[in-house]
Amino acid sequence: MSKQFQCGNVSTRAKLSTPFFVSRAAMGICLLAVTIATAGCGGATKSNAPAAAKSSDVKSANDTNSEVEASGSKARPKFEAVTLESEAAKTSNSASNGTSEKQQMESVVAAMQPLQVMLGKWRGVTNKEFKGSKAVDESEWIWDFRTNRAQPALIVKSEKSPYIREGRLTYLPGAREFQFTATTPEGTQHVMKGTFEREPEEFTGDDNKPQKSYKLKLTETGANVEVPWEVAFDQQENNRYLVEVSQKRGSKFQRVDTIGTQRQGTSVAANDEDYGERKCIISGGLGTSTVSYGGKTYWVCCSGCQAAFNDDPKRWLAKMEEADKAKKPQ
Repeated sequence: MSKQFQCGNVSTRAKLSTPFFVSRAAMGICLLAVTIATAGCGGATKSNAPAAAKSSDVKSANDTNSEVEASGSKARPKFEAVTLESEAAKTSNSASNGTSEKQQMESVVAAMQPLQVMLGKWRGVTNKEFKGSKAVDESEWIWDFRTNRAQPALIVKSEKSPYIREGRLTYLPGAREFQFTATTPEGTQHVMKGTFEREPEEFTGDDNKPQKSYKLKLTETGANVEVPWEVAFDQQENNRYLVEVSQKRGSKFQRVDTIGTQRQGTSVAANDEDYGERKCIISGGLGTSTVSYGGKTYWVCCSGCQAAFNDDPKRWLAKMEEADKAKKPQ
């Protein structure tokens, strides 16, 4: 089969008798038509980034949270920080927390009232001997209203105690139990909790003066405690108490030592009526020293209450005024 095709000439000679040639010719014409159409529409496939940018010069509120890339890819949202609490709500919550703090403080102080008999300086002697002689334990108990206003505590410090160099005794209103955190000479802390083994009671002593007595037992628990402790404060009368220190051996606690403690200095009265004008403005206990503010003098029971008053005298004076108003008949 012979065929001749000359591009560019008007005259074209070919033998078109075969169907094969006809199909090839038709295919060529279709390809030529597609090429022309593509060339004519080529500009429409290109993105016009500058024009898009101009059209977005005026942005709505939603536009500020997204960016549209020039390449035409999907928008990437930007998330702004969400304020969960308004300033008004914060102020309201702060006021609520303040009320809660005040109520908890009053609950703690009320529960700790029988233990205020321990305030002051004491001299203790161990029953156990250390290097051939008994150890002397000179300690002082004071109030701490500064570390945590909502959780005041009686704290004790001793420079020579073989068992407890520092201690913090407070009351947990939610659990309805006392908590004592003891720090040993080695710096180890033991956290013990418990209640009265012998409830507080008042009685008249041999000197015909009111006396207080109780026994508070606190026990350390927890799976991670290597050697659990147990401490009991046995207040026998105003000027004498015992400290019983025990450690767990096997399944039971065994007594390690007993420290007999005698008060140094002034005793305390048994009830509010005995305090008279010497009532501590902070704790309500017997005042042993004075503080001054605004030209007036007030009693405090210990150096801890003295420090708390000096930190914020207006707070404690307001508390005293509230208590006085509550006592007045309506």
